[in-house]
Amino acid sequence: MQQTPHPGPDAPGSGLRPLPARMAGPVRAFVEALRALHADLGLGLPELAERLPAGRSSIARCLAGQGLPDEALLARWCDLGPAGEPHRRRLAELRQRAAEHCAVAEPGPDRPRTAGG
Repeated sequence: MQQTPHPGPDAPGSGLRPLPARMAGPVRAFVEALRALHADLGLGLPELAERLPAGRSSIARCLAGQGLPDEALLARWCDLGPAGEPHRRRLAELRQRAAEHCAVAEPGPDRPRTAGG
């Protein structure tokens, strides 16, 4: 049986708005990778919230780049998919870079906060 590919993270029907153009650097790289994982999973926010130790609003903020999942939440998120250890390490590395960037960035609308367990 051939599997139908899921829409891309910003595709119509994905439920996600495009990331703002002003979001750049490590935060954008992490959010794009997280959105790709989300698209691969093919789960809506309600289903994802049932499987993760976070609510729908926290998950939505992470996918919008308005929050970063904590390390435990990211690990659980990765466990839901077939990504494997190299992909998990890459997402953890991107998350760390985004967190470091936010720690030194000026406060503002592009500075995500940490979400999760």
